[in-house]
Amino acid sequence: MGFGKVSLDKEIGGVRRTISQGEVARSVGVNNVLALARRRGELPASFKYVPEVFSTIPRGMEEGGMVIRAIPREVARGQVRYVPLFSLYAEPAGGGRPLLAEMIERSGQSPEAFVCDRIVKPFARQWIELTVGRGIMPEPHAQNVLLEVGRDGLPTGNFVHRDFGGFNIDFEYRRQSGQALPGKLPHIGTVENDYKIGRYGSTEQLMGRNLDSFFYGGFIFNLDRQMPGWSNKGYLQPQQGRGLREGVFKRMLVQELEQQYTSITGGRIDLRGDPRAMGRMAQARSTGAFGTPPQRRPGLLRRVLGRR
Repeated sequence: MGFGKVSLDKEIGGVRRTISQGEVARSVGVNNVLALARRRGELPASFKYVPEVFSTIPRGMEEGGMVIRAIPREVARGQVRYVPLFSLYAEPAGGGRPLLAEMIERSGQSPEAFVCDRIVKPFARQWIELTVGRGIMPEPHAQNVLLEVGRDGLPTGNFVHRDFGGFNIDFEYRRQSGQALPGKLPHIGTVENDYKIGRYGSTEQLMGRNLDSFFYGGFIFNLDRQMPGWSNKGYLQPQQGRGLREGVFKRMLVQELEQQYTSITGGRIDLRGDPRAMGRMAQARSTGAFGTPPQRRPGLLRRVLGRR
């Protein structure tokens, strides 16, 4: 079973909602990379994704494509459910409390402890494993990242990513470090254009851009703005809302990223004292923290791209 992501020739949220030919090719190509990496055990256990198994666009058109996404089996069987991050803090149109407030009450934890233990900490570890260790950079904003919820109604610690058009993969690094890559990548235009190779500069710059623009802006920012007022609205008990101040969750995420970075790589990084440090996190690769450091070999990227 599956469903389609289709083009809509309208501007919504400042973005024209059409699917380009590059995204048509990239969606299936990224899916193939992830599927191969998963078979080889190269993905974090907490990382899940919605497969994009087929895509198409009318011949000769640069926009107007469609992507088919497969429904994961565990969802179709009712074993788990996935909820977008934005739905956790959204206030129901018909009244009632946001889903996150209900989860916090069910858990018995404080709001800060719940968000840290169930969301921020597992996300921070997954993000560093993916970007620093695997050269895979998702687009982690509140629409594209879903939280896996177990039968007890609480997060399982797994995150489900969708929309491969926003993924970026460091193909050269993965190849040099012996990690899985398909022999060829599907493309309609050039591979460099369809997969945005070099479009945003270095991998290090892209990492900083992704986290700051998407996760801070799309999820943590909203928690910081909205949750301090939840006790006044009756969503949380008064004593639970006392420690909530704007900025508390962003500081929490930064601290967890620093700690997870140290735990995984053995190195240290100061994301608060050095605003450019996020963009240099990929330098941990040279320490061999994720295996044998890659060796530079001429012509490697050209071979990865199938341009023999």
